[in-house]
Amino acid sequence: MEPIEVGLERDGKEHVLRVEPGRWPGELGYQHATVIVTHRERNVLRAAAMGWQQTTRLIEQVLLTVKGLVTRRVSSKNIGGPILLVQATYTMFDQGWGLYLHILGLISVNLAILNLLPIPILDGGRSPAHRGEAAGKPLPERVIGYLQVAGLVLILCLVVLAFRNDITRLFQQ
Repeated sequence: MEPIEVGLERDGKEHVLRVEPGRWPGELGYQHATVIVTHRERNVLRAAAMGWQQTTRLIEQVLLTVKGLVTRRVSSKNIGGPILLVQATYTMFDQGWGLYLHILGLISVNLAILNLLPIPILDGGRSPAHRGEAAGKPLPERVIGYLQVAGLVLILCLVVLAFRNDITRLFQQ
């Protein structure tokens, strides 16, 4: 896609930015507002179909974000831990039960996707070992142990990063 020019005013001065569509907002130094639109469906089948569509869209967004983190197109500062989860959940609870349940569903989908990633200590990391067993070539126990330790170290690094980001956000408020 062709870059587009976006005009803005900052400190009383007009500026023009060239923006490449498809890039992540955090890389460009701007932030967009989030608008939450709710739709109540009275028909149970249509409500289930709508829920499935929203969940599918959410899964796609989570996978794109994970890909962006790996390719470094998304900043690791976007990773949040338990403090951010509690803050977001509390904020949504104040907005009403519908949004509260929505954020709980969002957290559940996020955790499910992350659990299925091919990281050895998680459930998704077991599938290569199972495929090897099915093919008649199981991985040696020693290799599985090393892979699980590596996976654990990766998860612990992610937890430390999430807590660091949460604490940094607390002090920036």
